[in-house]
Parts: sequence; structure tokens; C-alpha cells
Amino acid sequence: RAAIDAALDVLAASGAEGFTMQAVAAQADLSLRSLYNYFDTRERLLAEVFSALVKVSQHEVEVSTPPDSDPMQRLESFVAAHFDVLAAQRRHMALLLALRGVAELDERVHAIRAWRRRTLRQLLRDCSLRGAPLERAAAAAFPLTSFASYTSLTDDLSLDHDEAIKTVSHALRCLALSSAD
Repeated sequence: RAAIDAALDVLAASGAEGFTMQAVAAQADLSLRSLYNYFDTRERLLAEVFSALVKVSQHEVEVSTPPDSDPMQRLESFVAAHFDVLAAQRRHMALLLALRGVAELDERVHAIRAWRRRTLRQLLRDCSLRGAPLERAAAAAFPLTSFASYTSLTDDLSLDHDEAIKTVSHALRCLALSSAD
């Protein structure tokens, strides 16, 4: 855990280009050899850092989405919880997602995207969408809940965090209602 925390600190301070095993070992107050005992490559460490952020994200979304509430409320809770985590992890997530060609990291990115697709499909299915409307709604909902959409809403459109949540939640509500008709 100390190595993961140190890796997040190094990533935030130095970016991807300054992210070295030596820098992480120094930040974690570990010997380089000890760090390599836990993570045999820089890529493995990056993948584990991403996994740690994803676990927080999934946990927050799951605990913030009340299972006994109205389906539309669950959909809105999903957006709010997801965007809250993205806001908190913004800098780290941007740096990690900018790294391309790191096979283990790419696998983890694909896994979180698959989880988000499954979760959105279930939430939309609970909103009484079935068949083709479900697939169209899920395809549209996926990019609306991405990190790129969040940063675009908050940066390009200068919406504050709560306005971004309301905008996407409203769009998903309209999408679910119009697809159900």
C-alpha cells in the first residue's frame, strides 16, 4: 500500500515521464530491490496504481447507489458517485489514461470500461428498457459517463461539478424515457 501511495505521489508530482521505480522507492522509503519484490516492472506498478483507483471508484459507486430506490434515482446516483470519484482522482486518472501502450494498464482500462457498461446496462434495464432501445441507450450512456466527458463538461463548458452531474443525469433520464416510448 505504501508503494501504491508513493506511486500516486510521484505520478502527481512528476507526471508519466518522471515516473520511475527509483523515484517511487525513494518516496515510499523502500529499497529499490524491495519495490521490485512487490512489482517486477514499472508497467505492473502502473497497472496496480490504476487498479487501486478503480477499486475506490467501484466501491463508491456501489455504496452510493441505493438498491431499493427508483431506477431513475439509481441511474442519477451512479452518475453522481462516478463523477465524484472522477473529480477526486482527476489528476491521477488523466496521467494514467494518457499512458498508451502499457499492456497491463490497457487491460485494466478495458476491465473498468466493461464494468461501467454492465452497470449502465443493468441500470437502464431497470428503467424498463429492453432490446434495441437498451443497446442504443447503453451505447449513448457510456460516453456520457466517461472521464473525457466529465473533463469536457467541467473544463470546456465551465460547468461546476454539480452542474456536470445534473447535465448528464438529465440527459440519461431523457434518453431512458424517450427510448422506453
